[in-house]
Amino acid sequence: MARGFTGCRFAASFASHNQVLRSVFDATVEPHELDVVLDSAAAAHLPAVIVLPMIRTESDLLEQLAVLAQGERWRVTKETVAALVTDDLLLGIQWKTSAGRTSLPMGFGPFATMPVTRRAPYACLATWSGEHENRHRRKYNEAVVDFLDSAPAAPLDKAEYKKLWDASTARTGALLSEPADDANHYRRVAFRLSPAAAHEFRLPG
Repeated sequence: MARGFTGCRFAASFASHNQVLRSVFDATVEPHELDVVLDSAAAAHLPAVIVLPMIRTESDLLEQLAVLAQGERWRVTKETVAALVTDDLLLGIQWKTSAGRTSLPMGFGPFATMPVTRRAPYACLATWSGEHENRHRRKYNEAVVDFLDSAPAAPLDKAEYKKLWDASTARTGALLSEPADDANHYRRVAFRLSPAAAHEFRLPG
């Protein structure tokens, strides 16, 4: 994140300023354990990054997501993106904040089907679980929070914020240009997995 591999200059700023609440779980994690982490991140006004090094395969990831989906504050959904024609499995994750808003965690992982900006050595979940704290964001859904709602790691005026935003957009676009992809495809998609995973995935219940 600090080196800008996600393309997002805001994420790089959080990481380089060490303003991220990080948690690592070496075994299958229960929903209530992550609830504690995300509530703590919200209270500290920090983004949360949850690292799951025990996940080695898509099957491992699906098993973990099935556990999370049983949590009272969690939902795992099969997503479709109108502009994206694919047999890959697109999964969205939603988590209910203590204020009753819906947080949309981003997924990262060591899978070739993941967009370039979401590839990482380990499976991770990253999210903003706080309030609408970004004074530069004028239009938003009151019931939903995501990383765009986080206050910048360092104070920025309007011009500085726009410069960082433009740099993020340009860098993300460049990273996703080969093969051609689009960050807009993944606004509600946490994980993009293979067609084989699509056959294995079952919604709980």
